[in-house]
Amino acid sequence: MCFGQPINNDVLKLVQEEVATLVTSVEENKETWMQDHEGLKTNLQNLTQLFALDIKRLETKHVALESGLNDLKDNQLKIKESVVENELIASSNASLITGQR
Repeated sequence: MCFGQPINNDVLKLVQEEVATLVTSVEENKETWMQDHEGLKTNLQNLTQLFALDIKRLETKHVALESGLNDLKDNQLKIKESVVENELIASSNASLITGQR
């Protein structure tokens, strides 16, 4: 510590006092740190549960939106088929009308 020289008693006493102060401080704060740790752990668990609920809700909404989109696609296809059918009927009627004259 002192490069091969004897340790000065004043320095040794100072180091011992500082270490004793540090030990006391750690002991005094240990309970507070443990409580803080438990509080953080509880908050993290609560947040994790809330996120899990939010994710579940979003998944449910996604499924509903996907189902709605599929329904819209089906309706669009039916409308297109109906338009084509109506155009064929209109064309057929038009040819009948022009053929009768």
